[in-house]
Amino acid sequence: MRIIDRDGMPTQGRSMKKFKCDVCGAEWRSNEYGEDWTIHSIPAYDVCPFCRTEIYAIGTFKNDETHSHIRK
Repeated sequence: MRIIDRDGMPTQGRSMKKFKCDVCGAEWRSNEYGEDWTIHSIPAYDVCPFCRTEIYAIGTFKNDETHSHIRK
């Protein structure tokens, strides 16, 4: 099962980010993400709705704009 969009939540001025879980392969978009201020580029992350792994958004890291990464 893949979640492509999440409806029903107001954007509150935040843009939607795309995520793909490296563990279970789920894909989703969310505006309810956190930001990791411990990393210089301040990447966005969210929790996979299926396996609960924390994943960084696709395109968050400037040196790798096509993949997501597990947040450790």
